[in-house]
Amino acid sequence: MLKIVDTDLVEALEALAARRPSLDRRDLALDLHRLKKGDSHHYLFLARREKTFLFPLSEVFQEGSYANLSFLSPLGQVHRRPDVLLLQPKQAPKTRPRGNLTVLNYPDVAMDVEVFSLLTCRLDKETHLRAFLRSCRREAKPGKWSDYLRHLSIEGVEPYGHGR
Repeated sequence: MLKIVDTDLVEALEALAARRPSLDRRDLALDLHRLKKGDSHHYLFLARREKTFLFPLSEVFQEGSYANLSFLSPLGQVHRRPDVLLLQPKQAPKTRPRGNLTVLNYPDVAMDVEVFSLLTCRLDKETHLRAFLRSCRREAKPGKWSDYLRHLSIEGVEPYGHGR
């Protein structure tokens, strides 16, 4: 995991799109609009094949939700690895979003989402979500913009499953 602190989140998503020519720019425009609205403090951004998704983190962890199903759909497929970013905007809505960006590993996050879905107690779910965010903060190595760009240049085809 790589963490970039206090960065322009719009620029980060545009940099990703510039290196993924197959991504649908209309999807990205909708994601940027949602990010600028500032409905959430934590978002998961997923880019796979031609689609991008920006979901509030809590929706991804909500079993059976559109966000949950969209996030887990690449499991078991073999394509280019999906890009997953945790975005934590820190500014007031309607300004250009700045905040922290953490590059995540899709199989690890997908496993967390699946485990969360098995939990039945609301308190357990809240605890798991907090633990997920804490582990992202603790395990992510601080990086610079050039590290993020280097990460985006990594190409590869691999299964999306849990082959650790």
